[in-house]
Amino acid sequence: MKNYKIDEIGGALLNLKVKKNAGKTFVPPHTHDFAEIIYIYSGSGVHEIGDVSYSVGEGDLLYVNPGETHAYSTEGNMDFYEVLLKGEFFSDNEVLSDNIFALFMLTAFSDFESGIAENGRKVSFYKDEGMTELFGSLEKEYKSAEAGYETIVRSYVSIILVKLFRKLSLHDDKTSEKINSKFSEYIKNHSGERITLSSVAKEFLYNPSYFSRMFKNYFGMTFSEYVGRERIEKAGKMLRESDMSVSEIAAEAGFSNMNMFYKKFREYKGCLPAEYRKK
Repeated sequence: MKNYKIDEIGGALLNLKVKKNAGKTFVPPHTHDFAEIIYIYSGSGVHEIGDVSYSVGEGDLLYVNPGETHAYSTEGNMDFYEVLLKGEFFSDNEVLSDNIFALFMLTAFSDFESGIAENGRKVSFYKDEGMTELFGSLEKEYKSAEAGYETIVRSYVSIILVKLFRKLSLHDDKTSEKINSKFSEYIKNHSGERITLSSVAKEFLYNPSYFSRMFKNYFGMTFSEYVGRERIEKAGKMLRESDMSVSEIAAEAGFSNMNMFYKKFREYKGCLPAEYRKK
């Protein structure tokens, strides 16, 4: 099965590529290293994403995550636009709101299939919502490559993502809970490693400065404070449940400096590790 890379098909410059397709088409199962948005503006067909088949027609939009297997075929003629997006498009774009970042983080963990979107990956738009005109303007601007087109193209894509977000209605408390859970789980599983704000932001396709602000807003503390607390909790658990030495535990919890480990442990637990073990 073919695995496409956006750099191989001419989308490296803007971290995105826009394509217009028309007529009869059959594309066999394949994967790729980028996200994809497909918008049908005429005709009909069938699109498969993973094990799910979607009948699509005018006004339907589908989104595909990196690494997912998908294929499509037309029923007669089908005209549609494709927008291919590298992860860097999101991490480099501070214009996008926290809701758009949340949308793509959630889809990456397949949470939409658990009831957030009733129709799975298909979202339908009415004619008066202007999506056909929006995609047409995007494709025209992308092809023109006139001075300043990069800014306009990114703006059009951002508007499309906002409209998609509105349709999916993700601005509720469940979204924040899911985001918090994903961050917490990731940090807990990697707290013993060299983990930085930049590395986690990249993992979840966030701009680092934006991620820092959002993280503090969600958790009420900075990223480094949260990781430090998680490491001390891990160390405390090992002190209670193992016979490992204090230095071994410090290293296992992610501390390379013993003085820092003692300082942080006393700060969070109110005593030294040896005293904590005796309690």
